[in-house]
Amino acid sequence: MRHGSGRWAVVWLAGVGLAVAATCGLGLGGSLSPHVRADAALAAAVAPRTKAPPYTIERAISDRAPQTTTISPLSALRGATVTITGTRFGAKRGTGMVRFGATKCTRYLSWSATRIRCRVPAAAAYGALAVSVRTARGTSTTTSFTVEEPTPTPSPSPVTESFTLTSSAFTDGGTLPVVYAGDGAGLSPPLAWAGAPAGTLGFAVMMTTLALDGLKWNWVLYDIPAGVTTLAESTAGVGTVGLSSDGPELRYYPPMSKGPGPKIYTFTVYALSAAPAFDVPAAEVNGAILTTAIAPITLASSQMSVTYTRTEESR
Repeated sequence: MRHGSGRWAVVWLAGVGLAVAATCGLGLGGSLSPHVRADAALAAAVAPRTKAPPYTIERAISDRAPQTTTISPLSALRGATVTITGTRFGAKRGTGMVRFGATKCTRYLSWSATRIRCRVPAAAAYGALAVSVRTARGTSTTTSFTVEEPTPTPSPSPVTESFTLTSSAFTDGGTLPVVYAGDGAGLSPPLAWAGAPAGTLGFAVMMTTLALDGLKWNWVLYDIPAGVTTLAESTAGVGTVGLSSDGPELRYYPPMSKGPGPKIYTFTVYALSAAPAFDVPAAEVNGAILTTAIAPITLASSQMSVTYTRTEESR
């Protein structure tokens, strides 16, 4: 091989090693000729250097996606409040959402970059589910959570003939006056009961309706003293008010159904042998949680149902 071709062999083989280059361009005495040394320097300058893997769009999105750390509690009933901690949730919810399995959460109490408080959806499937947080930046890894089924009542709460519930505003099977509905003043109605069994230490009152997506609560009231047997219209200061199914405030939520036709609303008073106990703060007690808590301490119950129909104009 001629000396000139040896020079280009150095450049071409620079990435492989200078040993080949030396073979092609050794001068007298076993040393590299000046031309070969110059070409070796050039080869080192243009030789490719090892680089880190490219920072792809997919990797960038993954690095910005939310990450969940914990969910507390790890199991709860539908409607219960859960707290999810992690990172990169965003300071505000915006279009963010939490999924319990395939069901989207619709009730959020708070949302920050590292903490989300929301309620287990009423339509969430029972059993173990994967909970994830989704934002505009991506979807988090999933966290396991169990939706508990309500504890079945060993036997129906006894409805005794001696324990009765009445109202001065309507009769059982009658119509709910508009003043107690969302189309009117939205006041809580007057109720009265009598004939509580011996051993009664307190009462609870709930107003429910069976909607297309399950049982809903308009009114949740408990810790009513045993000496109280009436609730005045638009009552206040008696017992403890729980969460309804229609809003975040602890109050009576009047009927506001958007569907056509009459809806049935049921008022139930429970005579209790003890005060109900909860595993959640009072501000988080809803109808489902109260129902489970009073099941083993209910001595008797009495109820009355009314209907209410919204006009086309009010829907």
